[in-house]
Amino acid sequence: MLLYDPRLRRLETQIPDMISGTLINTDLDLIFRVDNNTWNHVNFSQGPFMYGYRLSEIRVKIGKTNAHGSEHLVDGRAFSAELQLICYNSDLTNSLRDAQKYPYGVAIISIFAEATPTGGNKEFGVFVDAAFKVPWQGEDTHVPSLRLKSMLPDTSYYVTYEGSFTQPACQETVTWVLFNKPIKIKSLELDKLRQLMKKNQQRSGTTTHDSIRTPMPLNNRPIRTNINTLKKLTRRCFNDGRLKLEGGREI
Repeated sequence: MLLYDPRLRRLETQIPDMISGTLINTDLDLIFRVDNNTWNHVNFSQGPFMYGYRLSEIRVKIGKTNAHGSEHLVDGRAFSAELQLICYNSDLTNSLRDAQKYPYGVAIISIFAEATPTGGNKEFGVFVDAAFKVPWQGEDTHVPSLRLKSMLPDTSYYVTYEGSFTQPACQETVTWVLFNKPIKIKSLELDKLRQLMKKNQQRSGTTTHDSIRTPMPLNNRPIRTNINTLKKLTRRCFNDGRLKLEGGREI
């Protein structure tokens, strides 16, 4: 079950006004790989972490429909998309490649997104615009400026657990942090990304256009939160029902 842990601290962030990086089309995912420059460092600490973690890349997860776009499910339901900020332990290692081999080597911070007809998140539009410059698998394009702060929801409250990567080799060296409130993104932008990935996969002989991992058992993992007002919580705040984690793990 979901456990309230009063020892969980507020997540501390150090984020420049703008960061730069390269957007890569991997066929199933869009990956934004952060440029390795001193002024580009995005750091996370405190919260559930014993170490400091530095952002290496952002993975954009979408599904075939707005009702099936996230790898984590709340009350049995998915969000329209999930942005995974993949960070390496910068206290002990110098890269994500090295960090994924060690316990507590990696932190993945998930931002959930809900589709909306209007409004949306301006910075997510940066991904969409850049994606049309890399229509085919293996292509990449440089993104000179991304305001990551504008993509983050309220970071005060979260759910956390120890788990694994959701893609092979699925190393169990990850501390997951899931923010309890989603951001809004335009439905039209998600539709554009799905059509782009569908064309890409048809060209390569596949038809999934879905990067979502199938459900996996929880295996008695403790799931902790710093959210204490359980009676007032809704699906938006994770606790109206059961929470499925890491491609379907459920509490």
